[in-house]
Amino acid sequence: MKLEKLVKEYHSLWIRHVDEGKIVDFCRQHLQVYNPKNRSHVATIRKIWDGIPHLNYRLFRPSFLKHLREDDGLLLKVLGECFCDIYIYVEKPNSEPYQVIQNILLAKDEIPANVRAHFWLYYGIYNIPDGFTPVPRNCVNLTGFDKEIIRSHMIQNKIPGYLRIPVGIRLAYRTADTPYELTPHLAEAIQKDSYPMFEIARCFSDQELNRGILCQILKNGSTEILCNLLQENLKKITKILSAKNILFYLCYHLNKEENVLPIIDDLEKQFPGICKSVDQLGNTALWYCLIKNHGGKQALVQKLMEYGCDPNHLNHLNLSYRICTAALSEYKKNK
Repeated sequence: MKLEKLVKEYHSLWIRHVDEGKIVDFCRQHLQVYNPKNRSHVATIRKIWDGIPHLNYRLFRPSFLKHLREDDGLLLKVLGECFCDIYIYVEKPNSEPYQVIQNILLAKDEIPANVRAHFWLYYGIYNIPDGFTPVPRNCVNLTGFDKEIIRSHMIQNKIPGYLRIPVGIRLAYRTADTPYELTPHLAEAIQKDSYPMFEIARCFSDQELNRGILCQILKNGSTEILCNLLQENLKKITKILSAKNILFYLCYHLNKEENVLPIIDDLEKQFPGICKSVDQLGNTALWYCLIKNHGGKQALVQKLMEYGCDPNHLNHLNLSYRICTAALSEYKKNK
């Protein structure tokens, strides 16, 4: 069937206001149209959609997306490409894509969890480039987004909802609430993330470990210093920052699993059940492993689950670590 005829057929479905489930069926059927004569694909659903571009915004309404199934990974991938072309790669970027995704994420009773997980993973974290789309000023529920630029924007500007982000993660972005002036040598040690330099500078300056210093370590992402301090002064540090917030910070920010695993053991030993903790958004430590590392840190993930962290726990978006990692696997399969 020629592309022109397919475009007309697709257009007529919308004009006749047929059930959108039938339109989804049409899209599935025409993901790729094969021409046996020249052994090539003469049309795809993207070409059909592009034939009537003014209708494409309808593809991202809950009334359309609710008809997608778990095995629609390839269709979701094509929808994601279309989304980026419409909302992201434009001459005058705006905050509209965040509003669209927000509507999708909040349609918890309409859109299947795997579909919402797809948009959360790839268009709330990965595929919206920082330079293309500005962070919205009045987006009412930015807590649905775990993209780092949005999280930082929320915290720095104290956008409503930012207090629901764990303190351990907030402190890594914000130091204005806890101003502290470091000595030049201490500042250099933290900047270079050198624990020996840090200890020498702290001893010579006669400075006790306090919240201000800890905030600077978190802000700089000085993982070597932090891990060594936790191994040697866990009780003291948990008086400055709660064990739960330390746990979330470790899962979110640290990359070297070999440094983190012994600390997780110590935390669980001194604070039994700490690995089962959830934050105010209903996120577990596993969730923070997923956000920053795209499902990586497998040894840490296994350790957390051994200590009872539930991969099926649903957060405020009715999404879980397991749902989102399944969406990630589906995406990679169709990439």
